[in-house]
Amino acid sequence: MIHYRPYYGLLRASVSQLHTFIEPISLPLANVPLKIPSLHPKILERQHAQNIKRIEKFKNTLNLQDYNINISKDDPEIIKCLYPLRYAHINIKQCNNIKKHNKIENEDKPQIITTNSKLCKLGKNLFNLSIKQVFLKVFKKTSTDINGYDFNYFEKVNRKLIKNASLVHELRVFLKSKGLKHIARVSLPRQNIQIKTHIVFDEYVFFSIIGYLILTDNFHSVNKLINEEVSKEIIRTIILKK
Repeated sequence: MIHYRPYYGLLRASVSQLHTFIEPISLPLANVPLKIPSLHPKILERQHAQNIKRIEKFKNTLNLQDYNINISKDDPEIIKCLYPLRYAHINIKQCNNIKKHNKIENEDKPQIITTNSKLCKLGKNLFNLSIKQVFLKVFKKTSTDINGYDFNYFEKVNRKLIKNASLVHELRVFLKSKGLKHIARVSLPRQNIQIKTHIVFDEYVFFSIIGYLILTDNFHSVNKLINEEVSKEIIRTIILKK
């Protein structure tokens, strides 16, 4: 006998989280104080060449062009995402996607000012949602699926393995395997920073860039990117562990 009841909450949680991505921009982002720390222009200018290489590495590693996601290596705002400074302000230009979901009719609206910490949170929320979405479709389709979603996937894998799996750890392993280690721009010399500390900064930067793309590009394209390029590989690693 197949039981669906324990998994209804997962779908409701996924749907509710999806709605938070449709309208996250109108909540805290416009209320960020104007007097907040910013990166000194001289720092950005001095490290410009290396920053461009990091953005190009991120773009090519995740195959952004395959999902029609546009990311400019010369964009001064996305380059700021490379610096894991919690309150560094970032100007977000409103695109058609944001205007549509926030019902903004005036084309001359000013830029949205947000912070790295909010972008990081936004990117992390999408990552968690993506993991749930992929888990619901990771196995072959069966007659018991509901609307194409497999709510019994938990019965098909090692429960203890999923329960004990650390998504944070798996993401950090993923970043390392993809060559995105040390993508974060840290003011201290690399030899003075512990490896475990730097990978935390790398994770922070990864989520910040994803958050930036959510606000400046098509949400569904970014969601598909995370599903295909990140979540599927992480889940495959979890399932294949013995």
